[in-house]
Amino acid sequence: MSADWDDIKPVPADWFRPAVEYRGEGRASFRDAEGVLQGPTVISFDDRGEATAQMSRPVVVSGGPTRSTDVTRFLLSDPPCDGLTVTGGEGTFETDGRVAYDWESKDLLSTGEHRSSVLVTFRWIRSQFAAADVEQDRFWVLPLINLLFSPHQRAVPLDRHPLRIYPTPVVPHDEDADRALFRKAYAHQKNRLVVFECFGEPGFIERLADYGERKAALESGRERRLATAVMVGHVVGASETWDAVREWFPFDVLGLLGLASGAEVGAPWLELRSASGALVRRWHVTLGTPEYRRGHTAIDEALHTGMGHLLTRALGSREFGSTHLRVAMRHLVDGLGYHQPIEERLGHFCRGIDGLCREYGLTGDNLLDSIGGDYRRAVRKVIGGAAKTIQSIADEAAADGDTAAAGILETIAKRTRSNPAYVDYNFGTAANRLMQRFELSDPAVMARRFAEEGDDAGEGLRRWTKWLSDCRGTSMHGGYFDIVGGSDDHRLLWQTTQHLLDVLLRVILRIVEYEGIYQPAVVGSHDAQRVDWVKPETSPKALGYQ
Repeated sequence: MSADWDDIKPVPADWFRPAVEYRGEGRASFRDAEGVLQGPTVISFDDRGEATAQMSRPVVVSGGPTRSTDVTRFLLSDPPCDGLTVTGGEGTFETDGRVAYDWESKDLLSTGEHRSSVLVTFRWIRSQFAAADVEQDRFWVLPLINLLFSPHQRAVPLDRHPLRIYPTPVVPHDEDADRALFRKAYAHQKNRLVVFECFGEPGFIERLADYGERKAALESGRERRLATAVMVGHVVGASETWDAVREWFPFDVLGLLGLASGAEVGAPWLELRSASGALVRRWHVTLGTPEYRRGHTAIDEALHTGMGHLLTRALGSREFGSTHLRVAMRHLVDGLGYHQPIEERLGHFCRGIDGLCREYGLTGDNLLDSIGGDYRRAVRKVIGGAAKTIQSIADEAAADGDTAAAGILETIAKRTRSNPAYVDYNFGTAANRLMQRFELSDPAVMARRFAEEGDDAGEGLRRWTKWLSDCRGTSMHGGYFDIVGGSDDHRLLWQTTQHLLDVLLRVILRIVEYEGIYQPAVVGSHDAQRVDWVKPETSPKALGYQ
């Protein structure tokens, strides 16, 4: 290939490393101890976020002369360690919170002189690294674990972003139109992104340079978790402390990416970088390092090109970051894997729907609403009085010193007050209400599916509602379905599980106002539907029921 083509060949940048290492002089501080432990220290993080930290040949520094024998005596006293700092030429690494440690000592003979060799290893939960040459942070970078996708988007302003894995080369003007076209295509061959908008600024996800090898390792099972891509966005708030970062950073994007790709996505750390791409700070925190297990892919980027739109819409949604949405996404992603027992998958989807029903006030029917006011007041008075009476018995038990009985009785009293007998919770009814709230027509379709010959739609809907409640009851409380014995219909259970997966998925997409296309869980692969694809006249067969 001629040199003028080499000039426009995409070459991977070297700003990102899927594994990082810090070297320097370490200082471990100890609570209620005279002196600190000091020595050469090496800290390494792999692309799973797992850390190793070792201090070799440490000395005890306490303001006076030090001897190697002081170290063993100091460590034998087992003082609690409350911090580790490592200072090197590139910056300073420090832990946040208590640090666990272990150590070993080996007697070595060297030139006839007997001396002690001590190696100390450390473990902690949260830490950070701050660069020595501090610049103003502008971008955040989230390495993504287990995200497998085939991006096809591009945005001209991002072609040579300082944090591109493959920055797009500049193509000189060429008078030959055909040649110019081929040269442009050649230069853009690696220009494949997921582009989204976050806080009014463009962001992107790009695959790592060796993505192909990493993808093959995950899919073959040779590796259980690997970083595969980076996600980049703009810093919009204070970032001097981790608590400040938590105020504005959109952590729930990991749940969205898992929902879209069909496998739980994690991150080993969070980086902050300057406008030039230089590292400013790196937060080593627990953001999830899940094992790779592929399930239903809701948004196949090669077919639907909707991942960026999903992120943009969700990040602009009023409910994004709320607990109820986060938990619903968590249950959805946890239930995606086909390797799990059907009871576990169905339970996740039911719990996800349960939480959303509770959030939107769709749970529980007050049975007293259908009777006269005098009767309602009488029943409430009786139940309220019963709660007070049980509480008084609990107080008597406590006064007699029977704390076990007092605790049980107090629990019964609280339940009598908070969950009175006249409030009836029916999962099937609540699930149907949730679907109707988000304009999903599935209840009307399933009423026809469960109606027997001569039944009206109402009877079919009652059977469907009862079936949903039975499924939830068994998966949550019954332990197992009797599929082998034949008392439970394995085909109908499978169809219902996939259907509830699709219902929960569509509700979540509705909540974040996603307007693109997705892959329904109730049909074969390579389909593309909008969230409102189910209509009252839709055939039950289209929802996976035979």
